[in-house]
Amino acid sequence: MLMRHGKFYLVFDIGGTSIRTGLYNEEHRRLERFRKTCTPNFLSQETASADAIVEHMLEVLKEEADALCGECQLAGVCAALPSPMAPDGTLWRMPTVLGPRDKGGFRLQDKLQALWPEVPVAMLNDVSAAGYYRVAQGGRDFAIVTIGSGIGLKVFLDGKPRTGPNGRGGEIGHFSIEEPIAGDLACDCGGSLHLGAVASGRGTLRVARQMAAADPAAYGNSLAARLARDTCGCLSNDVLVAAFRDNDPWARQVMTVSASHLARALAFLHLSLGLEEIVLVGGFAGACGEQYRELIANLAGRYAWDTGQDWNAIIRIESQPDTVALEGAGHFMATRPVQRRREVQHA
Repeated sequence: MLMRHGKFYLVFDIGGTSIRTGLYNEEHRRLERFRKTCTPNFLSQETASADAIVEHMLEVLKEEADALCGECQLAGVCAALPSPMAPDGTLWRMPTVLGPRDKGGFRLQDKLQALWPEVPVAMLNDVSAAGYYRVAQGGRDFAIVTIGSGIGLKVFLDGKPRTGPNGRGGEIGHFSIEEPIAGDLACDCGGSLHLGAVASGRGTLRVARQMAAADPAAYGNSLAARLARDTCGCLSNDVLVAAFRDNDPWARQVMTVSASHLARALAFLHLSLGLEEIVLVGGFAGACGEQYRELIANLAGRYAWDTGQDWNAIIRIESQPDTVALEGAGHFMATRPVQRRREVQHA
C-alpha cells in the first residue's frame, strides 16, 4: 500500500498515444503506482488547434495526478515530453501529439509550474527519460531507441544523453529514407517518407495498409486478414502484432519491409560510434516482443561491416515498456543536484 509519508516525485511519460503518470519513491528508488490514459492528439481531436490540444493535455495531466497522488506530499514533478528540447525548455516540435498543425516553439515550463507551484518542476525528452532507466541499472555508453507512435533515439555517453548545443540530437524518426515503400507515406510532422512514417507503430500500420491494398489476394489469405474480419474488417496494430507473433508470413513480410529501414539506421549508428548496446523500448516494440528484436538484429547485420559483432547481444529489448520512462524520470529527479523551488533543469 502506498505510504502517505516519504519523498515522492510525480512523473509523466507523455507519448503520442498514451499518457502515463507515476509516483516515484525516492527512498526505495522505485515506482509505487502508475496510471495510463489516452493522449489528446491531432488524430482524436481533428478540428482542434495545436494550442487547444496542448491545453487539453495539461488538463489531463492535472486530472491524472490528482487521481494518483491523493494526500501524498510531493518533492517535485518531472514531465517527459515527445519533443526535442532547447536548453531554455522550448519544445521544438511534438508531431506525434500535434501532427502537421504543430507550429513548434511551445513553452510549457510556466504552465506546468503553475499546476504545481510549491515544488520544482523539470522537463525531459521522453527518450532521455527512458535512457535514465538504463543508467539506473548501471548503463553508461548505449543508445536507447523508442518505437511507439513515432521513433526516437538518444545516445548516452558516460551516463548522459548527448543531444548537441540546441537539444536537437536523436531525432532519427524524421530522417528521410527517400525510397518508395508501397506509396508515398506521410509522417505525422507533414514530411514525406520519414523513418517514423514507415517504421514506428503508426508507420508500420501505414505500410501494412498500403501493402494490403497493393496485393489484396496475398493479404486476403493471411492470418492478419482473418483476424481483421473478426474486428469488423479493421486492420489495426493489435491485429498486425498478433499475426506477426503467430508467424503469419504476410505480417512478417510487412514487418520486414518496415523494420529494415530502422535496422539500417541502427547499423549506421553502430558503425559511426561503436556502441555495443542498443536498447529498444516503446509500446510497439514491447508488443511485438522478442521476435521483433530478433528481426531487427538480423536485419542490422546485413547493413553493417562484419567485424565480429554479435548483433543479438548488441540489440536488446526492454521487458517493461509501460514504465521505463517513468522509472527513468524518477531516477533523474532523485539523483540530480538539489534545486530551488522555481529552478528548472532540462535534459
